[in-house]
Amino acid sequence: MNNFISLLVGDESWTANLQRYLWEGHGLIAGIRAREKFHAVFEGLSLADDTQTEKWIAEIAAWGGMRPLDAVDRKFAKETLVYLRRLAPAVVQQSDGVWTPERDAPGEIWSNRIAMMSKLYEMADPTRWIIYDSRVARAIQRLLVEHGRQDLAERFRMPAGQGNGANEPPAGMGYLANTPNQKRDGFRNASWLARQVASGLNERGLALPETALLGGVRQDWKKWQAFHVEMALFMSGSNN
Repeated sequence: MNNFISLLVGDESWTANLQRYLWEGHGLIAGIRAREKFHAVFEGLSLADDTQTEKWIAEIAAWGGMRPLDAVDRKFAKETLVYLRRLAPAVVQQSDGVWTPERDAPGEIWSNRIAMMSKLYEMADPTRWIIYDSRVARAIQRLLVEHGRQDLAERFRMPAGQGNGANEPPAGMGYLANTPNQKRDGFRNASWLARQVASGLNERGLALPETALLGGVRQDWKKWQAFHVEMALFMSGSNN
């Protein structure tokens, strides 16, 4: 796994893909500011306040162009947010190269509609979790094929709803089955990968594009973070 991460870190396309980020007509600056705004609200949010929490969830759904959550999804999404908030960083950061993502208890991460749920989880902590939708998954699948690591295909299956800007998976790859474990593991594995790549890019000394530093961005976001990697993957996996 270390070798695969090293190959990804050495790829020269990260900066260019991040620089051309575009979502709903909004570019890189707007994308970073949206994440900063949603994360700032979450930091001050009492998850015991259902009204404010559901307002935050609804605003992210609207930003992401997703249909609203039903009552069941809202309930379990809030429970997951409580869990992620208390999850110690030491549990999250796996840097030994062994494929051992977060050891959460079964069911702790609600994974129904994972493309939507993962938007909430990224906004809760953009340095630890990433949006896992069809475009991001397809970009990772392409990298697996390019570097001959199809053996990891089961770890990064593509979420359903692939019609929103992503084509079918590359040969040898596949879609997520409609099972909570596959969805949860795809999200966790992709988040783990993004953290490792971000760390490697920083160690390599690769600077973020100047555009990513505009607008008074928070100090800890002036170097590569997991969400920057997600945004670059999003563009790599799109049809744009």
